[in-house]
Amino acid sequence: MAPRASRAIPLGSQLDRYEFLQVLGTGSFGITYRARDLDRGIDVAIKEYLPKEIAERGSGMEVRLLAPEHERFYQWGMDRFVTEAQILGQFHHPNVVKVLNYFHANGSAYFVMEYQAGRDLNKIIKALDKKMAEGQLRAWLIPVLRGLNAIHSKNYLHRDVKPGNIFLTRRGQPVLLDFGAACFAMGDEVRSTSNVLTPAYASIEQYGKGKPLGPWSDLYALGATVYRCLVDRAPVSARNRAAALTQGDGDPLVPAVEVGEGLATDEFLRVIDWMLSVVAAERPQSVKEVLQALGESTAGIERRSVGSAESLDGPGKGSPVRPAEEYKLLFVGSSGAGKTTAINELGDLPALGSEVYPGAVGGQVQQAMTVALDYAYMDLGMNERVHLYGAPGAPHFALMGEVLRVGAFGVVVLIDNRQQDAFSQLELLLTTYADLLRDNRLVIGITHMDIVKSPPVSEYQLWLVDYCKDKAVVPAIFEVDARSARDLKILLQALFYAHSPAVSQSG
Repeated sequence: MAPRASRAIPLGSQLDRYEFLQVLGTGSFGITYRARDLDRGIDVAIKEYLPKEIAERGSGMEVRLLAPEHERFYQWGMDRFVTEAQILGQFHHPNVVKVLNYFHANGSAYFVMEYQAGRDLNKIIKALDKKMAEGQLRAWLIPVLRGLNAIHSKNYLHRDVKPGNIFLTRRGQPVLLDFGAACFAMGDEVRSTSNVLTPAYASIEQYGKGKPLGPWSDLYALGATVYRCLVDRAPVSARNRAAALTQGDGDPLVPAVEVGEGLATDEFLRVIDWMLSVVAAERPQSVKEVLQALGESTAGIERRSVGSAESLDGPGKGSPVRPAEEYKLLFVGSSGAGKTTAINELGDLPALGSEVYPGAVGGQVQQAMTVALDYAYMDLGMNERVHLYGAPGAPHFALMGEVLRVGAFGVVVLIDNRQQDAFSQLELLLTTYADLLRDNRLVIGITHMDIVKSPPVSEYQLWLVDYCKDKAVVPAIFEVDARSARDLKILLQALFYAHSPAVSQSG
């Protein structure tokens, strides 16, 4: 049955140099088409950003929001969507889908990929009248492992490896598709994390249990994909397996060495069972380990020093690992704007602070304030760490802000909406950090809007547009609750992705 296309661009329509010919697939966050590149005379695949829970097709080809309150999540999601294209654009590997172009149009975003005829592994499994034998499995498994290694070598994860995301061309070449989960997770009000992942193929750490993600997470999913080819049903989810084991029951997943008997050698099936270990530290930690266990060549395969699931689990779980990538982020704003609260909420451990409280300094201190700095860190997984510094808000401690800004990747400006001089404070901070504003490394959060609702964020946005009229960029601005990790992470995502390379504009 052809995919439902009621939300799709009308076939035969032309956008820029592309003519839309066929709907290839629809999903929660977008639609994929086959189109004709009229300049080059070739067929391409085009993916359109259209999150069905918050947006719809308007008149013609325009995309519109279902409700105004979805604006910030839509824009944030679109940035993540474009980031997917930017991530894929870094790879030139025969087993990773190739991105040719990306652009904005119709109030949405698009990226153009190489198109090849074929079928995904899920459709092939359903069409087969028998289970796959080891030779058939190795034919696609080994190239996919090499594609995953290319992804991991650039410090990315796929996070949604499954039969539907492994495409076999008519020549039999496997290609990894759909990297949306690598960089996209809609806000909690719209879609929970557990609904973004695919339960039968997601490792236990993807359920947000506080464990780090790493190459071992993708390897679990790939092992589950092989398992699916050995049986006529999807594997038992890692969450159900973990629950059963915690209760002292046996593992409800029948081992591959049993279900695959007669289809593959015990050596091959034991590797699959190894990949399917519930505990991350008990799995292979890299593609190289899997290839070695399968007796395949590891030429050109290097294991990155990203630690292991065991060493990243925390104190007492192995040797500490020095992060391979570290970023310094500075939080600034007036006293009471929420810097200390935000850093404490984001940090993996309670923040180190230097607050003095009302009555201190001979009674001169009227409210709690930071006099030196706040500090915490948050690990992003894949051996990346963000160091979070909060600068004092009181004017007579401004020197600390100048000291802390040295080497900062970016700055988060928090403005207290309760303050009558909020716009003056914002102007002062934008002037102080003009270099970071110029480099698109500044983002703004308006706090305490639950207490004082006026002026609204839209008024700040208009002010910013006017303030930045002679500048190359206008920083992103959001209403945030400094007590909400979700709000704060949206703020950080906007900062990191705003600093990504510019996106071309259609037309």
